[in-house]
Amino acid sequence: MALDVRGCEAHYRTAAELGPRHSLALYQYGSVLGVIGQHDRALACFNRALDIEPLLLPAVTWRAMVLHLARRHDDSVRQYRQALEVAPDLFRALVELPFPLIALRRWAEALETLEHGESLYGEHPRISGLRGHILGSRGERTAALAVLSRLAGIEDSGFVSGFDRALVWVGLSEFGRAVAELERSYEQQYSWTLFAGILPLFDPLHGNSRYQTLMRKLHLGTAEGRSAV
Repeated sequence: MALDVRGCEAHYRTAAELGPRHSLALYQYGSVLGVIGQHDRALACFNRALDIEPLLLPAVTWRAMVLHLARRHDDSVRQYRQALEVAPDLFRALVELPFPLIALRRWAEALETLEHGESLYGEHPRISGLRGHILGSRGERTAALAVLSRLAGIEDSGFVSGFDRALVWVGLSEFGRAVAELERSYEQQYSWTLFAGILPLFDPLHGNSRYQTLMRKLHLGTAEGRSAV
């Protein structure tokens, strides 16, 4: 998804209107609605897409994510688990399921999921970032900082987004550094930067003025500010 979320919304709305029985158009439109905080409309799109194509896994995982964004964390966990029952090696489910588990403070389950993902796909910045977030949240500062060092090592030979570093800094309650990394992620034009405005994990940043400026650049408010959209 491009960082021009409002442009995407218009594009996918037109596609869904032209193809009301097109499951891909419906789930893609639902994904944009989820990002801009219209959770009920997003879930309706996913439900329609899955009525047409019950095993459309991108719609299943997006539905799980929007449930998490709507603070329905237990429902989100159940939806991700259902996706993994169908496709046990589904990368997206393995790296997104930890988000609602973290919100529920079910850290051991989140770490187990990340370890399973790493056993299948190897070292990945998202897996490392989430692990570092959990370690920092549990007060294991030295271990969390070691994750940041490892991410720097990964960047020597591949891409690491500021978003994934920000996950760790939020866990360490270093909110200024987290915002700086999200600003870097924006400069990288990394699509997950959009989630900085909507994931519960980033709630502690909402009072930061630089974070609020970044949200305006993304044409997003905080979750609270979008509730009336």
